Amino acid sequence: MKEQISRRRISIAPNYIVAYDNELYRIEHQLNINEVIGINLKTNRPKNLKITSLRAPTNDMVQSTTPQKDISLIDQDEWKSVETRIYGIQPIIEGKSTEEIQERAKEIGVSFTTLYRWYRGYQNYGGIAGLLPKKRGRKVGERMIDVRSDAIVKHVIDTYYLTHQRPNAQAVIRKVHTECIKRNIPLPSKNTIRNRLAAIDNRTKVSARHDKKVARDTFDPTPGNFEAPYPLHTVQIDHTKMDIILVSEYDRQPIGRPWVTFAIDIYSRMIHGYYLSLEAPSATSDAMCIANAILPKDELLAKYNIDSNWDIWGFMDNVHVDNGADFRSETLRKACMLHDIHIDYRPLGKTNYGGHIERLIGTVMAETHLIPGTTFSSTKEKGNYDPEANATMTFSELEKWLLSFITKIYHKRVHHGIGMTPEEKFIDGVLNGEAVGMMAKPDNPRSIYLDFLPSFERTIQRNGVNIEGLSYYDGVLRPFIHAVDESTEKKKKFIFKRDPKNIAEVWFYNENDHTYYRIPAADQSIEHMTLFEFEELKKKAQKRQAKSGRRVSEREILMAYDELHEHVETTKQKTKKAKRRQERKQVAKKQHEQVLPKRNPVKEMNTLGDDLWDNLDDIPDFDVE
Repeated sequence: MKEQISRRRISIAPNYIVAYDNELYRIEHQLNINEVIGINLKTNRPKNLKITSLRAPTNDMVQSTTPQKDISLIDQDEWKSVETRIYGIQPIIEGKSTEEIQERAKEIGVSFTTLYRWYRGYQNYGGIAGLLPKKRGRKVGERMIDVRSDAIVKHVIDTYYLTHQRPNAQAVIRKVHTECIKRNIPLPSKNTIRNRLAAIDNRTKVSARHDKKVARDTFDPTPGNFEAPYPLHTVQIDHTKMDIILVSEYDRQPIGRPWVTFAIDIYSRMIHGYYLSLEAPSATSDAMCIANAILPKDELLAKYNIDSNWDIWGFMDNVHVDNGADFRSETLRKACMLHDIHIDYRPLGKTNYGGHIERLIGTVMAETHLIPGTTFSSTKEKGNYDPEANATMTFSELEKWLLSFITKIYHKRVHHGIGMTPEEKFIDGVLNGEAVGMMAKPDNPRSIYLDFLPSFERTIQRNGVNIEGLSYYDGVLRPFIHAVDESTEKKKKFIFKRDPKNIAEVWFYNENDHTYYRIPAADQSIEHMTLFEFEELKKKAQKRQAKSGRRVSEREILMAYDELHEHVETTKQKTKKAKRRQERKQVAKKQHEQVLPKRNPVKEMNTLGDDLWDNLDDIPDFDVE
């Protein structure tokens, strides 16, 4: 399996060209939060399109303009270039006039067309990824807006949209088109105008369309009142150790308490994403939680056979976190920056800033107190209850429980803070709120996943690559065995990425074709294993090593893994035999009762009569002490 990265975003808005089932469509209208009506560009026929299945148009032109580098290969000069460009286009994003943009271009020492090209790159890719240095080219369905039309769009936004009158997007489109017709200027597309409205800084928008006080109340949190103006404006993230002891999948023995990382959308209170792990919180936990939040979750629910929906996905504007070291990871910062996600750190001493996520954690923990094996929230509450002795739930069983609770209960019951369900609030905000259109969709979900995965730099040997004790190999690695870096004349290191929840495979990034390749574990007996499971096996192997005085090989570790599986199968068989014996007893008992009806001693005594003991000789002797 291979994957070519694409960091483009798909705008779910009228007139935007998208790919669906390998055909091109123009979005005509949004039906609901899950579907749009698209017009087939070949047949001109309408069709209902599932939003999660939409892709960006792909051809040679598009691929050549897509930033395809792995994040770790984007050097400091390129990051500096991105920072320069985002600084340069800020006046355009905020909706300044053409004259002011020209002044800005002179101020930073670039031409007007260069500054405008940067802006177009930002808009086309939906974020900072479009500002990375790359080859030029136009995308399918894209129209370059006339400079005069562009000036009218900016003028209407400044003098009409950003006023207390607060016209909607459709009114702005009519106004722009009217002004263009008056001047015999080409009409910009509706989608272009909507994109310009969506790109306006939201604080600027609220300040101009309402007033500065509303902007302060909206964007400057006060004790007990930290809110957001629209869906996915701000997402809070935090971790907690869950109040429950889990048991092993293999021998049903206690393995400790898991950690969960949550991301909550402040506007709607919907849970945007999560990450469940047996490892302590780290930059990996944060990254995997953000990736889970951005991506559609249909496949995740299907994996656990959960008959429900989880319709919140897409790029958040801001991630609000505490000041923990894990949130200050350079890798996490770059991944967020590349996808235009701003990390906002909680001010020291401002405990109210984390209120929403803390209440969510409290709600979920209260529910876990009803599960066997709970540790409760305090020693007093736990009393004489023994969590380890009562623990019954495995990691995967807890994950299914958590997904069920999120999608079937938490999202669908009324939240007292907003007066409706989180799901209702989110849908209302997307379809009827301040946000223009729906949130942007990642073109290639796996690209998001790969960008946030932990990465390793390793040389490639004859037996493949070794990462933390496990070997991986595939024929695609053969050309790079013992490769030398010409600049240093040392063995060349390549980029590999691995999911902590499935270390049975890694992703190899080939710089030559800008493509990731799936590389399986060299030992094909490993079908699926988490990093936690492997670490536990290594610990057991190290104990054996200490006793035997020799090093335990990777093969022996994996054999131990097989032994655990065999043990599980044995216990399953024993359990089945015990259940079958019990079942046979129950069946025999029922059959016996059908042949010989259950006796009623009282009734029998009543039918025998009073002369039962008439003959005194028949009365038995009772020994009385």
